[in-house]
Amino acid sequence: MTNLLETADPATWGIGAIIMGAALYFAPTVLAITKRDLLAIFALNLLLGWTFIGWVVALVWALIKDSETSVEVTKRAPTFEQVTISGNDWSK
Repeated sequence: MTNLLETADPATWGIGAIIMGAALYFAPTVLAITKRDLLAIFALNLLLGWTFIGWVVALVWALIKDSETSVEVTKRAPTFEQVTISGNDWSK
């Protein structure tokens, strides 16, 4: 009985290594799939990931929690009854 590792073609090992390398290289992008800044993290990962520092920055950015934004309404828009039109008689 032959071992599968012994009979594997070297090209198969090369393709497997490329796929595993790409998966590791784009790990920050995969981890950021649900984040608001996915496109920015992908761009950083793609363009600067090869520097390792860029890859680490993309990884940290992908792992930190998004800040929760809140909007506070200070004024309400006027209602239809509050709006007056001066200078025009629209009843004619």
